[in-house]
Amino acid sequence: MESGSQNTPYFINIPSDRPDALDLQSLCQIAHADKKNLCNISTSTSDEVLISSPACGIVRAPPNDEAIFNDYQPYFSDMITASSSYAQQCYNNNTTAQECSIFVKKQIPQTVFTNLSCPFSKDPTICAQNSTNLRIDTVVDSHDHFGINAAPKDRFTWRNVVECGPLNSKSHIRISPPTDGSNNISVAQWLYGNTSDLGPPTFQWPVSPQEGLFDYAIQDLEFQPSAVDQADFTPIPELLLDDAIVSLFFLTSNSILFLQPVDDELFSAHVAVNESLNTNTTIYQLYKPDKVAHILGCAIRDQICVDKASCTPLTEWEQAVVTATNMTRGGKQKASIKA
Repeated sequence: MESGSQNTPYFINIPSDRPDALDLQSLCQIAHADKKNLCNISTSTSDEVLISSPACGIVRAPPNDEAIFNDYQPYFSDMITASSSYAQQCYNNNTTAQECSIFVKKQIPQTVFTNLSCPFSKDPTICAQNSTNLRIDTVVDSHDHFGINAAPKDRFTWRNVVECGPLNSKSHIRISPPTDGSNNISVAQWLYGNTSDLGPPTFQWPVSPQEGLFDYAIQDLEFQPSAVDQADFTPIPELLLDDAIVSLFFLTSNSILFLQPVDDELFSAHVAVNESLNTNTTIYQLYKPDKVAHILGCAIRDQICVDKASCTPLTEWEQAVVTATNMTRGGKQKASIKA
């Protein structure tokens, strides 16, 4: 996922009494909602439009920092917020809301499994649990879902499989003074691979909660085997996969406190503290997160079928595209897949 500077987390509001407001499945859906970027043509539920525009296409990060911060990041933040809202509103049993009528297909069909083994099979102990991990298996059609108006022989289907699980951080964390030496606040550093900016620590965050910051912060890093020179980090051997994109998400809780203990592995909070709420002098027993940050690891694979009998292996995205374009029967189908 492109997100501008890799060391600039983006923040999302999640009520402290509703940690389930952004559950593991939703986080994965939001994280990969930009796999295929479509144009924002109209948000009116009654509009019907025929699109023909040279200005319509994939939005990519601009090459300079000023454009990233002024244009791309605000746009990207809006897309994440809209995707999150749509997923929460429309991916449940009640899809009659007006907001769910923007698209011809209200939902992208998917199969969700929540009791799978660790997606990183080289060393399953890298996962916090080896039997409660998530798999989202999605199949979309170029005609029905992407709206590409092509003849049947030029259509294709795309399958996306995302496997995610909270990672075990006990053997991959160290506490050290800040690297710049500017103050005495200890810093937690996670060691899941080298990054171009930080080197050995993959991610770091102050051990003491940031006072007054009542938002979660999410930092994402991605490794794509076919584009190593553009990767955000180089995974340690336990996380390295040759046939999948590897994504890590670092979820920091900052000053958030919970009204009750939270057992969810991604939001776990069991450390009891006595605090007052706002200016109220009454003292309550609240619960703070068990960890400075919780880490979610994901393996993403794709498969493209040019017809019912001809499909690529389930593999990393770029490899699937190259294989599929060599299997196509015509220029229109090849152009649609490469787009």
